[in-house]
Amino acid sequence: MIFIDDDVILSPGFVEAHRRSYDDPRIDLVAGQVLNKDRQVHTGAVKDHELQFPRNHGERAWIKGVFGGNHSVRRRLALEVGGFDERYVQNAFREETDFAFRATAQSRGMVLFEPKASLAHLKMSTGGCRAWDILRMLNIGWTTGDYYFALKTLPSTRWVGHIAKGCFHRLINRYSVGHPWVIPLFLIREAVGLTRGAVFAVQNRKLISSPASRSRIAKQEP
Repeated sequence: MIFIDDDVILSPGFVEAHRRSYDDPRIDLVAGQVLNKDRQVHTGAVKDHELQFPRNHGERAWIKGVFGGNHSVRRRLALEVGGFDERYVQNAFREETDFAFRATAQSRGMVLFEPKASLAHLKMSTGGCRAWDILRMLNIGWTTGDYYFALKTLPSTRWVGHIAKGCFHRLINRYSVGHPWVIPLFLIREAVGLTRGAVFAVQNRKLISSPASRSRIAKQEP
C-alpha cells in the first residue's frame, strides 16, 4: 500500500521503486523522497534518522519514521498494528510517524528510505486539510497531534524535551516575531492542544482492532 498527498508530481518509475524495495523480505516499510518545488536534494551527513530526517535526502538510509506524503507498507503489517490511530484528528499531524514507530516495533526492523521513489510536493494553498495562513497556524490539530504523539509514543526520557522544543518553536518563529499580537493566540492554541493530547494519551488508541473502529467500519459497509 502506497500513501501520497493530493498535490504531488510523481517521478518516473515511482511505483516500481516502491514495489522493488519489497523484493527484500526484510523490508516492511518504505519512505520515499519528498522534494519541494525547487527540487533541491539534500546531501551530506544526517544526524537524526528519526523525527528530523531530511525528506529530500539523496541517498538510501535506514530511518525510524515515515513521511505522510510518500510512504508504503506491507498490508499484512499495517493490519497487524491496527492501521492508523484515529485519535489523530483534523490534519492528523504525526499520525504517520506514530504508525511507523508502532510498525517498526512490531516488525523489529527499520524503515528503508528510498530516494528513487521520489515525488515533488507542490504545497498547494487549498485542498485537503490545508490553509496556509493564520488559520492554519491556529489549528489545534497540529499541536494536539504532536503532544499526543509525544505522550503516547515517546519514552518518558524524551517526551519532555520534545514537547518543550516543539512548543518553543511554534511560539517563537518568523511569523510571531513579525506579528507579536498572535503570540497570546498561539499560547491558547498550545494550551488547548496539550490538554487534548493529554486526554487522548490516557485513553486507548482507536485502531482497526478496537471496538469503536470495528463499529465504524461495519456501519460503512453496504
